[in-house]
Amino acid sequence: MWGSTEVVFTASVHAEEAPRVTDGTAEHAGTVLVVEDDPGALEVSVELLHWAGYRAIGVSSVAEALASATDAHPDLVVLDLRLGGDDGLDVARRLRDDAATRDIPVVVWSASTSQDDVARARAAGCAEFLAKALTPREFLRRLEVCLASARAD
Repeated sequence: MWGSTEVVFTASVHAEEAPRVTDGTAEHAGTVLVVEDDPGALEVSVELLHWAGYRAIGVSSVAEALASATDAHPDLVVLDLRLGGDDGLDVARRLRDDAATRDIPVVVWSASTSQDDVARARAAGCAEFLAKALTPREFLRRLEVCLASARAD
């Protein structure tokens, strides 16, 4: 369980349906920074991204997120709205305010799907708002669309 929400990745993704799988020698599909304060959710999301061929970096706080974004300059940031007592959108705003990180697309991944939260995420400059109840396949597909859009710009 992820907090009070249902387990996110309930549907199976078969190996032959995976968008990308790496054997460790192939070039990875991109680097994704996952910012999530729930240890179980962080572990599952990072493992899913690794399995799909991404280099995934998992952190659990605003400070770690900002440092990792600056150091690793990921291709995409996947961000929970609520990080302990902090507002996850602070990460999005601070990334947008920094010339070194403003071009990194930020995807909110939250258990909340309230229209207020969606509006706040858009106002903070987030590229996408995803519900945590997505299947693994849909989660990966939506991230790939965001990455493709960012690379096309």
